[in-house]
Amino acid sequence: MAWTTARTWITGEVVTKTILDQHVRDNLQFLHDRTRNLWVPVTQAFVGGVDIPLLARQVGATAARWPVAPLAAANDRASMVAKVPDDYGSIDTVHIMVIPKATQAAADWDLHIDQEGEGSTIGTSVKNDTTSTYNVTLNVLFAVSLVALFAAAPITGSASYLGVTLIQGTAGHNVDVLGFLLRYYPV
Repeated sequence: MAWTTARTWITGEVVTKTILDQHVRDNLQFLHDRTRNLWVPVTQAFVGGVDIPLLARQVGATAARWPVAPLAAANDRASMVAKVPDDYGSIDTVHIMVIPKATQAAADWDLHIDQEGEGSTIGTSVKNDTTSTYNVTLNVLFAVSLVALFAAAPITGSASYLGVTLIQGTAGHNVDVLGFLLRYYPV
């Protein structure tokens, strides 16, 4: 359904069901059906065998600084946890946003997702991708897709929380992790 340009009403005009449907009902439906975004920054970083505070890093030549998880060794990890939005209906796309610290033809980062609902047994809804690699460029923002993992474990009404983790699989495949973006359609 497409947006209809708002009508200019004329004094004394007879308003019909067809006019109201097109200019009120259909346009409200269009606004409702648009995707919504949930941005979740990194909530925990485990680097060099210890939990670390998140660091504000300068990116490129700009003065912009973002809190990141600076993964610099094999098995370093960045985790993000979020509550599933109450109006969540279905997924459009989901990505972990990263800044690679080297140009790599096959950056080795392992992905893990976990979905837990109130009263569920922890760790029963875990999905992993430990085989994919990524063609990335030094300091160029990159979106690591999680769509395949979420297709294997769709978010359901019972999933109250999402956990997303990126683990550096190979030494030298360093990366700054910013967070994850969930784009979804409302119910």
